[in-house]
Amino acid sequence: MLTLLFINPKRVKFPKLNDVDEFIISECDNIDTVNITSFDAILMTESIEKEQLKELKRKTNFRFIPFILMKQDKTEKNSGEIKFNLITKFPNNENELFPILNKIKKIIEVANNFNYKAIEPFKETIPEVFSTMAFLEANLVESYIDSNNSIYDEISASLSLTGSRRGILVITFSEKLARKMIARFIAVEEDGLTKSEVYDGAGEIINIIAGNAKARMNDLKDHFDLSAPFVVSGKDHSIYIQNDLPCVTMVYNIEGEYFAFKLFLMSLKSKK
Repeated sequence: MLTLLFINPKRVKFPKLNDVDEFIISECDNIDTVNITSFDAILMTESIEKEQLKELKRKTNFRFIPFILMKQDKTEKNSGEIKFNLITKFPNNENELFPILNKIKKIIEVANNFNYKAIEPFKETIPEVFSTMAFLEANLVESYIDSNNSIYDEISASLSLTGSRRGILVITFSEKLARKMIARFIAVEEDGLTKSEVYDGAGEIINIIAGNAKARMNDLKDHFDLSAPFVVSGKDHSIYIQNDLPCVTMVYNIEGEYFAFKLFLMSLKSKK
């Protein structure tokens, strides 16, 4: 059963949604009062403001919660003014919407039954790195198979893996959290950090995590070589990863701030 939030429901009416037992639908007109993370998907109309949409995304704390923009006028182009990585489709009626919702259900089911053994080296390494090097407790909130291969936040560091299996690692966080972590890493005050130190520190974080996880993965008879890290910054930036790489996202909490670690790695399928 999917729990759906319908924002601005008066603007687009899909009456058949309420007749389907598989959906629990809540409606709201004020996004400031909504706990986004309690829903499986968000339905919205094209009237939503761009800044409202970005605020909704931030409230997800990197969780897999698809945003679906609904339109009723087929004469309008679907590219639209609003561009956002989690708007997956532009359904015009229930017949177009139901397949999208069923696909979301399947993704959630697969994630619930996924064999996460392949990501254990990273789950072990990440809290260890932050604890020993920054004296910060990184708590895993959740991990899931991610159908979204773009990253949105303020600072992201990445590097690639080659060897037994090719892959890409990405860690992404807000500048506020990045400064907190990196200040602890290099033992300086947050206010004293330069932008270059923040960027260098973000690259060093992903490098250390990858290096430590690599040792554990070698124990699993997987050998990897690591590229040099690179850092992308900018509010609401994105890093696009090719679609043939399966992705697992791990969401962590440090003192109330969230960051995401994304692992794009070949052969991450569960073994039957």
